[in-house]
This record gives sequence, structure tokens and C-alpha cells, in this order.
Amino acid sequence: MGDRWLADLIEEGELFEAIGVCRTVRERVQVVRRTAAEEAAVDFLG
Repeated sequence: MGDRWLADLIEEGELFEAIGVCRTVRERVQVVRRTAAEEAAVDFLG
């Protein structure tokens, strides 16, 4: 495992693809949270 495994992932581009997927998911979660917070604020302020 170890370094060779990491090197193989980098060569195949899979590591960067996995990082991209994680970023996309995190960004979507942030958008959902922001939207929910805005809706709550609007409801609260009426």
C-alpha cells in the first residue's frame, strides 16, 4: 500500500477526480445550508 498506492492513483487521475467529487458535494451542502438559513431568516422577519 503506502506510497505506491498513492502514486498509482495520481497517475490514473483518480485521486484528483475523488477530490473534485468531495469539493462538489461540500459546495452543494453549503448552498443548501445557506438557502435554508435565508428561508429561516425571511420566515422569522416576516
